[in-house]
Amino acid sequence: MKTGLGLVLGAIILVFVHLWNGGVVGDLVQPAPLVFVLLGTFLSTFLSAPKRDFSQAFAVLPDSAELSAALKKELIELASLARKEGFLALDSFRASASRDSLKEGIQYLISGFDQGSIRDLFDASIYRKKAEAESSVRIWEIAAGAAPSIGALGATLGLLTALAKLDDPAQLGRGIASAMAAVLYGFFFANFVFSPLAARRRRLASESILPDEMVKSAVLGIQEGLNPHLIEERLKQVASG
Repeated sequence: MKTGLGLVLGAIILVFVHLWNGGVVGDLVQPAPLVFVLLGTFLSTFLSAPKRDFSQAFAVLPDSAELSAALKKELIELASLARKEGFLALDSFRASASRDSLKEGIQYLISGFDQGSIRDLFDASIYRKKAEAESSVRIWEIAAGAAPSIGALGATLGLLTALAKLDDPAQLGRGIASAMAAVLYGFFFANFVFSPLAARRRRLASESILPDEMVKSAVLGIQEGLNPHLIEERLKQVASG
């Protein structure tokens, strides 16, 4: 949402400044350099990044804030049940657990795993999930770095075409305008689309592991035999990041 708003506001500012300088809107609409920059950036990114990262680039990263409240309630119920009836009673809770990590944590408790083993298993799983989430960030960072260079390449190509028509001032002017448009598009998409997307997805990737961190904290607390109220306080600290 914020990325789309930034794109619209960036375009409005660009048009406003251009009109203020005496230009016309039509100067900013150059289909050929636009296509060149977008396709060139895509190709450069495709060649630079692992293919598996592309499947993650457009994946929806959940907002952890929406999950935390319901998950905290679920974990407190789990802790209360374990304290009253023991670990084996958690087996009936496992089927309805909202997250795979919670199902795994319940299995660790039922199986009698010690604190160190549970911590290591959760840490490995969380690290893997964070790495997968951050792989989508790399795509947009590569695109942000490539777009200005592709724009410069498009400008060079446009100037080469324009200079070949020095005997025709009208064609020369259009060629130079097209060349400069390529540079403009490269910087515009890098700064108003790709970089904001990368920054937003990096934040979401970092926050995406918070629910599993909450599960880890709760399961370790249950294994340790802590009071559910103390576990709840721990969960509040984890959720607040």
